[in-house]
Amino acid sequence: MMAGERFIDQYASALDVLTFNSKPIINQLTTMANENKAHATEIVEKIESRIKEVPPEQKLPSLYLLDSILKNVGSEYTTHFSKNIVHLFCHVFEKLSDPKSRLALYKLRQTWGSYFQVSKLAAIDKHIHDALDPNWPITASATGPKEAAIFVNPKFLESHEKRTADKVQTPAVQLPAAVQLPAVQLPAVQIPAVQLPAAVQMPSETPEVNQPSASQEEVSIGDKRKQLLEQQRQKKAEQKKALGINSSAEMKKALGIN
Repeated sequence: MMAGERFIDQYASALDVLTFNSKPIINQLTTMANENKAHATEIVEKIESRIKEVPPEQKLPSLYLLDSILKNVGSEYTTHFSKNIVHLFCHVFEKLSDPKSRLALYKLRQTWGSYFQVSKLAAIDKHIHDALDPNWPITASATGPKEAAIFVNPKFLESHEKRTADKVQTPAVQLPAAVQLPAVQLPAVQIPAVQLPAAVQMPSETPEVNQPSASQEEVSIGDKRKQLLEQQRQKKAEQKKALGINSSAEMKKALGIN
């Protein structure tokens, strides 16, 4: 067996492992395709054959492998995949009847605008719209320019969402009625009245005591001295009068004072 044939057998064996959508496996198979571009024709044939032969649940992962090689390797792989892409994509769409898978195919198809010719994409849209699902939107025009105008039919997405909603009916959950809590009667609390003491009567201001000032005391003493002197003078006058003495000299003589 030649080296090329041995590699193709190895690649086919690796493809058999891709039974579900596994990013590591798809990356490995993409890397192998990139490193062996000389066998691009055989690799494309193996991938296309697998997409047609595997059960419906394994078709979408193999189509994702085609998409990975198309976008990450390109070159001659794009040319080879273009030959049968219309038939291959429509085959997968026909076999996958569940809304979730068909919606995934729609999203995948919308990313191919710069990888396949507009005529190829228009052929996919027209065949699916006319033969498989009238709600499929026509997003490419076979007679238009390379960058095709987009005419999105919202009924396609709405119909698939409605089908999904019809299949998965969430049971209504009956919430229990609000729980009525019994009213709680709290005992009345009697707070005893507090008798505050009567207001304390403050004594009125202390009556002002008039204290004699020093000047008043001096005046009082002076008056007394004047009174004493006056009394003495009057007493002497009386004595003179009694003795009949009219002068101080006569007074001394009467008293025997020299």
